[in-house]
Parts: sequence; C-alpha cells; structure tokens
Amino acid sequence: MNTPAPVDDHWSARRWVVLITVVFGALLGVTYLFTGDANIPGRDSRSSTTLLPSAGDDLLERLAIPDPAWLALPNRRGHSAAWLTNTGLPPHEYYEWNPPEQWMEYNASTAGMALAEYLHTNRTVPRAVFDKPLPELSKVDPPEVHLRNRTTLERTGALVDRPLAKLVALTSWSHGDVLPPSVVQVDVAASGFVLNARLLRRCGLAEADSYALEHARLMHFIALTNAPIDDPLSLKGLATGNLFFNWHTLPDSVTNILKRPFPVHTVLPR
Repeated sequence: MNTPAPVDDHWSARRWVVLITVVFGALLGVTYLFTGDANIPGRDSRSSTTLLPSAGDDLLERLAIPDPAWLALPNRRGHSAAWLTNTGLPPHEYYEWNPPEQWMEYNASTAGMALAEYLHTNRTVPRAVFDKPLPELSKVDPPEVHLRNRTTLERTGALVDRPLAKLVALTSWSHGDVLPPSVVQVDVAASGFVLNARLLRRCGLAEADSYALEHARLMHFIALTNAPIDDPLSLKGLATGNLFFNWHTLPDSVTNILKRPFPVHTVLPR
C-alpha cells in the first residue's frame, strides 16, 4: 500500500506580497471613488483661489523681499512693535473702585438685635467632656462617744479579779484642761488590806496625785478564801497591781474678768 506524499499548504512570500498589493490598491480605488473632487456638490473645477484680487501676482514676492519672516514672526516694523518694545505705551493704571461713604442711621432700640438673633440661631453645642462619676462611699457608723461624767477607777495586773469590798466615791477636779490618769501601784495581802502604795505616774495636778495615793492606801479588797485569819498582814498570797484613777474634770469658773479702760486718744464721731 502506497502512502501519499505530504502536501505543503503554506504560501510562499511572493504570494503574500502580491495579495497585500492587490488589496491595498483596491482600497485606494474605493477611497478615491467616494472622496474625489467630482463628488463635492457645487464644486467648480475651473475656480481658483485669489488672495488679493486687486493686487498683482507678485505681491507676496514683493512683500518678502525686505524681510522674508515679516508675516511669520513678530517684527519691530509691524503692528506688534509697540507691544514688544514697551515704547510709546501709556503707563498701566489699576482700577480701584471707591464707593461713596454712606453713614447708617443709629437706632438705639434695635442695637444688639442682630447679635442676639445670630446667637439664637447659631447656638454652639458644648463639647462632650468625660464626666467621671463620683465614687460610691461606704456607710460608716462611728461608735458613739461617751463623755466621762465622773472619775472612775481601773484595776490591772493581779488585781483585775480582786473587787473592792466597798465602792469608793472619787471626786472630780476643777481644771481648764483634761487630766491624764494618775497611776498608783499597790501590794494587797490575802486578807484584802493594802500593804504598800507608791505613785508611778503623775497627772499634772499635785492635789489629784496626793488624793489618789491617799485613797489607794485606804482601799480594802475582798479577802481570799485561804487568807489566814490570825495574821491579816501576812505576805502569803500577796498580789501586786496598778490602780488607774481616770479623772473627771470640771471647767473652771471665770472670776477674774477685767474691764478694759477706754482708750484716751480715741476720736469720737460728732
């Protein structure tokens, strides 16, 4: 079985050149056919353009003899010479319009109405400022303050559990300031008698300190159950403690009021 030889379908360069030339010529013919001078209505093939009917044919040549660029470029001898050289021109004057003065009539009854109307119609919006809320305060219940209305006695040390056999009424002192407590240390026997007393801390008022020391020696505490009956001053079961005399003070009465004399050099109003 014989296989047919392959056929080359590609055109040669000569064919392409001939085809392009024919197509280009056809386009030129069609263009001339539709845009020729014979297709322009009212076109007279015999008419010619005339620049200056009354001048001769050599007008342009005669004009170009002295200066060939006379019509193409600015020329000093032409109509633009004055504008190019700035000679022979009047000075430039700026136009200023000054309106006539017109005084407005002053009316006191309408003074400020324009400003009030402007402020009424153009209210400014205040800027939003970050308003920090106030902190919530917790409720505080302070304890009631109890003022001392009488002098009290306080026992410390080994005498806390040793009450007095008989309550002692202590006096109050007249003083201009608060008195600190007077502290007296005592040694109490098992029978309840005070064997020794000494002043440890003064209050600042000598009379009150002497009063506290004297009453501390005369105090009688409740006896212990194992206290010897035949020897009340026995040192067996001796207890030592401090007695605090918390003084109550009374304000001093003012008795030395002096009347100030009238100044001698004072000028009295008439």
